[in-house]
Amino acid sequence: MIKSDTQTAPTATGPSRPEEPGPKLFRVGTLAYTRAGLFMLFAWMAWADVCFTIMEALPGGAISIKLKALDTPNWLMAVMMSTIPMFLNATICPWVSFASDRHRGPLGRRMPFILYTAPFMTISMIGIGFSHPIGQFLGGLLKTAHATLAPTTVELIVVGFFSTMFAFFNMFVASVFWYLFRDVVPEEVMSRFLSLMRIVGTGAGAFYNFFILQYALDLTYIPWVLLGGGVLYLVGFGLVCLNVREGQYPPPVKFEDGPGMISGVKTYARECYTHKFYWLYYLYGGISCIGGAIGMFGLFFQLQMGLTKANIGTLGGIGGVWSLVLLYFAGSLADRFHPIRTQLTALLLTAIFFTPQGLLWLFYNPTPSTFFYISLISGILYVPIGVLQAVSGTPMEMRIFPKQLYGQFCSANALIRSVLVMVAGPLAGGFIDIMKKMCHGSDYAYRYMAIWQVTFGWLAVAFFLLMYREWKRLGGSESFVPPEVEPRPGGELAN
Repeated sequence: MIKSDTQTAPTATGPSRPEEPGPKLFRVGTLAYTRAGLFMLFAWMAWADVCFTIMEALPGGAISIKLKALDTPNWLMAVMMSTIPMFLNATICPWVSFASDRHRGPLGRRMPFILYTAPFMTISMIGIGFSHPIGQFLGGLLKTAHATLAPTTVELIVVGFFSTMFAFFNMFVASVFWYLFRDVVPEEVMSRFLSLMRIVGTGAGAFYNFFILQYALDLTYIPWVLLGGGVLYLVGFGLVCLNVREGQYPPPVKFEDGPGMISGVKTYARECYTHKFYWLYYLYGGISCIGGAIGMFGLFFQLQMGLTKANIGTLGGIGGVWSLVLLYFAGSLADRFHPIRTQLTALLLTAIFFTPQGLLWLFYNPTPSTFFYISLISGILYVPIGVLQAVSGTPMEMRIFPKQLYGQFCSANALIRSVLVMVAGPLAGGFIDIMKKMCHGSDYAYRYMAIWQVTFGWLAVAFFLLMYREWKRLGGSESFVPPEVEPRPGGELAN
């Protein structure tokens, strides 16, 4: 068990006296680790990331397949899989973050939000998996009560209920889990720690794609796959919560006198939403998310092109393994040439050479085998660019957002994205429905996704170029300082 102690490392055999040489200690707050203790911390956090990765991956594909089998309209599918989660992200995550920062308890300020929501996460995953028998049971009760709901409608309601339940409780974990790193990982090893975590997470994703995905997309196996995933998450994260301990925190900051909530909202808006530079970045990210909103139908596009579920898993798995090889190299490039420049390079290469590729399938109808190998080659060529974009994203935000208000600006950015995606999801679903009518009900309509992706992809690049020009005007890599925001108490500036 990794415990907090201001003078004793978790794996040390006795107290470490300042006057006597001893093992090097890595400290964060009141926590101290020897190298062995730090390794154990990494092992538990890596295991948590594996459980978290599989938990997040499993329900999405299963919900898509179930909704498709129930002949759910695409606009409703978009509402359930995009709009509702984004609404929860815009409302629940800020509250969870606010409450977690100020919580003090025997388990710390992060662990309770993870541990106490784990049973509900497991129940929701099992409910999604066994929605058909649950729907049949409820349908029988409704018949007894002389109600007249079609069996498919009852099952659709069950899927909707448990998928919303999953999205709600996942908001607790998806935000607080990442805050935990800041509280328990020493700053001097943070970059290496997160790089290794990314490798573990990518490896877990590749394992999922190779060995689990084809079963997670099969109606016969979905109940048992989600049951296994739910139990893995409950037991796996439960062990993490019991073996990784947070340190002691100072008392939470008290509110100033006056209408704190109203004053806080005004300050938040004034600091985050009144400078052109930040708005250009928010709009770039938001429009990118609009372009990605149609990605929820990507599975059906691949199936329409003739790929099997095993083919899809193989493509994802190969991409994941290839990403593992490139992660450290891409990170060093981003550090050397500046994250904003590497991000721009990756965006332009994607917009010029890869996104328009989807338009080809509107005019060319390959065999499934040909499409598989074209997708494989294209994926192998794209992965270095995608990895470069992924590893430079967070460092870029760290460079352009004020240091003292980094979390606040991240949440302001996420809020804009969530609101736009809430609107974009149903619009993307409606776009596919219109294309289906034009295609006389054929799944050929999914090939028109490329028009949506190219349109919003290039619009996002345009806003990034405007933001890049503003960044250069404000000093660029030589002298850029995040634009000044509202002075903090005592005259300290947020940037």
